[in-house]
Amino acid sequence: MFFNQHLSSPDLLGNLRIMSRDDLASLVSNDLSRPIIAGQERSFREGYVKGSVSMHRRNHELKAGLEVDYGSIHERFNYIIADPDRFDPGTPGTFNFAGSGLDREPAGFAQDLLRLGQWTVSAGVRWDCYHLLVSKRAR
Repeated sequence: MFFNQHLSSPDLLGNLRIMSRDDLASLVSNDLSRPIIAGQERSFREGYVKGSVSMHRRNHELKAGLEVDYGSIHERFNYIIADPDRFDPGTPGTFNFAGSGLDREPAGFAQDLLRLGQWTVSAGVRWDCYHLLVSKRAR
């Protein structure tokens, strides 16, 4: 993980955060497992970057930034029925599945905190996008 905060002037602040991680989980049955011998493996690799700039100007506090979260997912699952008498007739004796996908999640935002005497107005916009097995956008 990396984090950097830079004060360019008394009124301008920049932030940058970078992170990555790897996860792996697996399940392995031994050959004597009953009624089913199963195997599963899942892996996930992720990279994340977030950058933002904050600025104070007269009665405004402005902030804007971008985020990007990218990942890759891999999964394998298989089984062998070791004791067919314990399953419904027609249950397949073996099963194999392998799949993978790319996760893409970019986002951006901008906001302003405006002070007018005793009044404070806070306004902002945010855009998020999600692409894995489905694609979604939110504003």
